Amino acid sequence: EIGNARRKSNHSNKVNTITMEQENLNTPEGSTEKLVQMVNLTAATLNKIWDEVGFNESEREAQIQALIEQVHGLCEEKVVDEEAVRDTFISSIEENKAKSVFSAKRLGEAPPSIEKDEDGVEVASLALTLQLAYFEQLSTKLEIKVYGQESKLNLLHQSLVIICQELELDAENEWQSCGGLNGSSEDLSENAIMKFSNKIDQLNIQKTNRIQQVTDLVIQCQGLLQELGMAPNSSEFDSQIVNSLDTATETPKLLSYLSSNTCVGIGTENLNKLISRQNELVEERDKRSAYLMDLGEKVSKLWELLDISEEEQISFEESLTGGLSEATIKIGDLELSRLENLKKTKMVEIITSRRNEINKLWNETSSTLKQRESFLSFHIKNENLYNDELLEQHDNEVNKLKLRLEAMQPLLKLVIKYEEAVSLRSELEELKKDKDRLKGRGSAKQL
Repeated sequence: EIGNARRKSNHSNKVNTITMEQENLNTPEGSTEKLVQMVNLTAATLNKIWDEVGFNESEREAQIQALIEQVHGLCEEKVVDEEAVRDTFISSIEENKAKSVFSAKRLGEAPPSIEKDEDGVEVASLALTLQLAYFEQLSTKLEIKVYGQESKLNLLHQSLVIICQELELDAENEWQSCGGLNGSSEDLSENAIMKFSNKIDQLNIQKTNRIQQVTDLVIQCQGLLQELGMAPNSSEFDSQIVNSLDTATETPKLLSYLSSNTCVGIGTENLNKLISRQNELVEERDKRSAYLMDLGEKVSKLWELLDISEEEQISFEESLTGGLSEATIKIGDLELSRLENLKKTKMVEIITSRRNEINKLWNETSSTLKQRESFLSFHIKNENLYNDELLEQHDNEVNKLKLRLEAMQPLLKLVIKYEEAVSLRSELEELKKDKDRLKGRGSAKQL
């Protein structure tokens, strides 16, 4: 036991000696030299120990071989680890190279220099750590540019989406028309950015024109609805039309560019509906206008025919305050109906008046008995047959005789002159018979 304790003590002292000697090797010498010295020192120390223990050559050879195998395994493992580190460096370098080339391509720039650095030094001649640092710096610099261009592109895409939403266009189709895809683009060159920017400008022009077009249509439709006296809640779309404009401003403006329950917006669908609605309202206005014009002519003729007082006419006209509304048409229809009924009650009186006028014209135009008898309607005596048709026939005869009388005016003037001349001649003949005609007052005139 005492011997074993001594041997352990000697072994411990020897291990401490090796450790101290190894620590002494931590000098600023080459790593390889340190490794060789450590191996030599370890071999020398082991031989001393084995001398003390009494190992023979075969035992020592076995121990050395085992140690060599252990060291060899450690070395191979270390080499594998370091090769992995080297390969990682190489992979990172290639990755940054590829990033740099791709970024430059997206930016529309010339391919970056991957052979030489800014100082003209061959990059391949540099250590891998320096190569990686160079390509990381180059890649980062280009990626910053890419980020800047992508930021511009994102803003343009957001603007395009908003405008297309307002105009009801397919944003993705519009984006793809400029070479974009899914809100992005592989091409980030200034030319590509300009192409997207120009697209936004075109859409903004389209939007401006659409705003003006829709505003004009809304104003026209509002005016037509008011003129026609149509209630704004007559339909959901009419309600949208009536409430679409902000009238608080000097120039009417759309309250929103998006369609809602209270605004038509500027979308394509509602634009087409506005055009269609305007056409409908214009057609209805023209229809009502033509109807009221015809109605007015009929009422005016009946007023004249029935000798309606001016006070009654003015009172009726003042009641018409609804423009082209259905209420106005209803009032006009009622007046026409009233006058028609009144005409029926006075039909005998009216036709009698017409016949008196015809008689007078026959006399003025010296119409013959045959001409007078040719107007058969004049000789109808049954009052039950007195109707609009008979009245129209009498009116036509009056107009015909008036035209004949007008055409005869030059001849009638000659006849009147002739008759005046005959009358004067007769008077002169009578005066000649009076022998004292030149003695009295006025004799000079008689001469």
